[in-house]
Amino acid sequence: MKHQAQLRPESNADRRSNDRISIGRDAVLRVDGLPPISVVLVDVTRDGCLIATDAILTPGQSINLGLAGVGTVAARVVRAGTVGYGCEFVERLPPGAVTRASETNVVPLDGANVAIPPGSAKFSRRVQFAALVGLMVAGWALFGVAAYYLTR
Repeated sequence: MKHQAQLRPESNADRRSNDRISIGRDAVLRVDGLPPISVVLVDVTRDGCLIATDAILTPGQSINLGLAGVGTVAARVVRAGTVGYGCEFVERLPPGAVTRASETNVVPLDGANVAIPPGSAKFSRRVQFAALVGLMVAGWALFGVAAYYLTR
């Protein structure tokens, strides 16, 4: 499911120092003693987020959120609303984390971003040809051995 991040304008009454970025993508909620729960990350700032879930959370409750492109983040529930739960991160997200969370792809692991040029093979053409010839010779040799024992 592809989501487009959008900047959500803030009202003057909002105390956030950063604009909320609408995300609308899946995240993972972890609460002590319960299995991981899939939630929707409605929006996010460097200081906190809004999640939508059927799980029952209470203000002041400590949680962990698995955010794509960011990782696991410790937070606490600060309010329950009609859309979901407002959460404040225990530590402010580092610069660029909100952008990574809003990207439509998963952040690659270190070293996994190695590109293989189109048309390149794992083995050179010479090695591939030698392997093919070797398999053909082995096949004929096996056929010859089988024919020898069957005609004896």
